Amino acid sequence: MTDTGKSIGEEGLLKRASRIGEKLQGEAGCSMPGTHDRIEECRYFFGKMLETYHSPNEFRWNLHAFVQATKSFVDIGNSESQNAPAFVGFRKAQEALKALPDWQKLSKLRDEIVHKEPLLASSSVMIGMYRGTRLKMTFRISIPTHLPSWLAIARSRNDATFLSPHREGSGEQIGLVREWRLPRFDRELAEVCHDILDHCGKAMRAAPGHETLTGVCAGLDVGPHRLLLEQQLFPEVSAACAWDVAPPSIMNAIKETEITSLPDGDGDELHRVQAGTSVEAWLGDGKNWGNGYSSLLIARIGGREIDKDGAGFYLRSAFTRPSPTENANGKDRP
Repeated sequence: MTDTGKSIGEEGLLKRASRIGEKLQGEAGCSMPGTHDRIEECRYFFGKMLETYHSPNEFRWNLHAFVQATKSFVDIGNSESQNAPAFVGFRKAQEALKALPDWQKLSKLRDEIVHKEPLLASSSVMIGMYRGTRLKMTFRISIPTHLPSWLAIARSRNDATFLSPHREGSGEQIGLVREWRLPRFDRELAEVCHDILDHCGKAMRAAPGHETLTGVCAGLDVGPHRLLLEQQLFPEVSAACAWDVAPPSIMNAIKETEITSLPDGDGDELHRVQAGTSVEAWLGDGKNWGNGYSSLLIARIGGREIDKDGAGFYLRSAFTRPSPTENANGKDRP
């Protein structure tokens, strides 16, 4: 033992912590800087999982990274605590984490991801009609794992089962709630990861000097990220729902062109527009869908009211620059 009562091994841990802490954080005060860094990494990738919840590849990649970061949190925690008496509380909390059935399943996933194959989760959605953000009608459908949620919404926008073609100022829109699952887990996958991150936070708070650590799961609620509304993808929906305030714009076709159900000229042809023909529509030009395509919700084509297949995509270069429709009363209703 040294004069201070610390073992030579414990002094070595403290020196190592000071060296790493200065490199990572600019100060030497953290007792477990490597472990602390890993829990920040866990939080980062879990946040990215939620941000990309509706984009299958990105969600899967961030899930891979989260699983590996949690495994690294445990491994580095073992290295930085070892048998030093000051870290008894941390090691007990870490053993409680490792005893969780979901942790054990997640740990096995990490080995499969590294040594065997990518993680392949199943997915389903509840898709239906919302008034604002309040659900009015829905049904569950299976969805191919690789299919992004925006595509499911885009393909449903003209389904008369859900809502009227012009939204008619009612605030109605398409929305879906997605769910990711793996067969070995009883719960939705992001909820499982949220609980694992929370338990990592509890273990971290048991480390010396981390008793007041907060915010590990702050702002990372799963529920809001599972919901995707049409207006989040297609801002013209909000404008159409408030047409007294935001009447449609008018533009003229420079050449013969088509309105399609998907961007980049993919999907079905909804309307063929001849050169010189006017199109009155609410436009989603704030979002570029690639190769010069934007979304729209059509009110009229050539003065003819469109009451079917009004939600689609158009090639901006095929039309004159949009201008507001003229209306003496300040209102324009299809």
